[in-house]
Amino acid sequence: FLALITFTWVNFIWIFFRAREFEIPWSMIKSLVFLNVDGVKIVSSSNSIKVSVLSSILFNTYWLMRNTSVKEVSKKISAISLDTLGSVMIVLLVIVQGRSVQFIYFQF
Repeated sequence: FLALITFTWVNFIWIFFRAREFEIPWSMIKSLVFLNVDGVKIVSSSNSIKVSVLSSILFNTYWLMRNTSVKEVSKKISAISLDTLGSVMIVLLVIVQGRSVQFIYFQF
């Protein structure tokens, strides 16, 4: 339970870290928790669902792997499955590439 709370807070705080002005994150957080009904729709419903599903998968993966390492898990998986997983991850990374400004570290 505490891990989920920490994960959620880190995601909300990240909004403030990315913002150029202080009012923007408050508006976004109000929209995220459905308090800003008059706001402009920034993200489509399909993108919200994608992010929710991927975030859930990410959180659950971290939770399940908290007492092990990737090296230990890779020893238990067949080489074909491991190669397939790696290939799928690379393809997904190539597909979702956008502009470089989306990656925060390019801004420093």
